[in-house]
Amino acid sequence: MRPFRTNGLTVRLSASGFVVAAFLVADPVTLRFAPAPESSVERSAVWIERTQTEDVALLIDGEPTDQVPTVSTELERELTIESVETFVSAIDGRLVELVRAFGPITMEASSEIEASLPGAGDASFEIGGEGGSELEGVRVRFVWDPDLEEWTKSFADDYEGREELLEPLEPTTELLFALPEDEDVEVDDRWDLDLDVLFDLLRPGGAVPLDVETDLQALEGVLDPILLPGVFDSLDGDREGDVSARVTSADDSRAVIAIAVDAKVTCDHLEGGTIDLEDALPEGARADLARATYETSIDGKGEIVWDLEAGRMASFRFEADVEVEIQLDVDVEAEGEDLFAELREQREGTVEVRIESAEGR
Repeated sequence: MRPFRTNGLTVRLSASGFVVAAFLVADPVTLRFAPAPESSVERSAVWIERTQTEDVALLIDGEPTDQVPTVSTELERELTIESVETFVSAIDGRLVELVRAFGPITMEASSEIEASLPGAGDASFEIGGEGGSELEGVRVRFVWDPDLEEWTKSFADDYEGREELLEPLEPTTELLFALPEDEDVEVDDRWDLDLDVLFDLLRPGGAVPLDVETDLQALEGVLDPILLPGVFDSLDGDREGDVSARVTSADDSRAVIAIAVDAKVTCDHLEGGTIDLEDALPEGARADLARATYETSIDGKGEIVWDLEAGRMASFRFEADVEVEIQLDVDVEAEGEDLFAELREQREGTVEVRIESAEGR
């Protein structure tokens, strides 16, 4: 039996001339970050979260109570960020300097709330909210410091802003942490990712500081501990599970990397001080938050489309089913009485991340 090649196919013929096997010989592709110096690309990033209460219980001093409303919520939030990423320099496949120019930043939120009121039956109402960020229209510079082995962040141009706005930002919109150590790969090659990349995978570019106003400010303080933080705000904690990547297709111009996530994150918001009960209390009352734990299970899939010609990411899409277990414990002192309140809530829903690129310059 003798082989010969034609149009990328290796064909083997039997002595009688009949084809007995044929298969495509795929050449390796190089997944390397290598954009042209000072090149840039316009990006549109969207984060969508939809969750609803599946079960909720409120205990006072360890016993169920009908003296306090039991609240169930259905929440939807959508954040959109437009930006221009300028790759000032990259060395040996590593980003060294990046300038991000923020365009429009919009957050829209809606909540359907059902409350079981003591002695008054059930009530339902809706809350809408929207907002933006002080970073809209601002340029931020990221520079890798090899001595400190960390990124330095600063405002570009002559803009003078609050330095704390820079703290949660990261130069991770390219998802470079998802690339394999060996740049030359073939279709069906698979590799595992460290669980520490989970935050960067679901929040590419970091967490942009937001200012959001609801259309029912009178209840905002009461509901914040229940509605906020959400899944995207609860990724920086103890992690367990698996994150993997696999090349599913490739041609001369683009390669597709499939991402699979099966993970659990336990976030302690008491440690981070992200939940504040002060506005929820009547005058003269005091409350100490003793526990604020969010345990989030994430089961999702996505894909990165890598532009082989431009040497950068072209797009990213990720969708996941999520389950959240919330535990809040509060010591309350009001009208001369000391109470211990426990909220246990189970939520289910979905999260979605989309990043699209316009033509680069």
